[in-house]
Amino acid sequence: MPRPAIHTEDALLDSARAVVVDRGVRAATIAAVRDVSGASTGSIYHRFGSVDEILARAWMRAARRSQDAAVAARTDDPVETIVQ
Repeated sequence: MPRPAIHTEDALLDSARAVVVDRGVRAATIAAVRDVSGASTGSIYHRFGSVDEILARAWMRAARRSQDAAVAARTDDPVETIVQ
């Protein structure tokens, strides 16, 4: 039986996002994500093969969340939908 994950995929994606927001995309490295998340380098590479993958997955998650929020806020009035 595998050990339970201490650092979830979402927590690692949150850490990658925090690095990009706070320091910029050029500062987003596996080491920076490791430092923010407290996870080991190996556990990050176990879930994501590269820094490009973790950034792409963080971007896709943000886009998915944005689209879900837009759909949830949809009303019959397009202007009201945008305001919400």
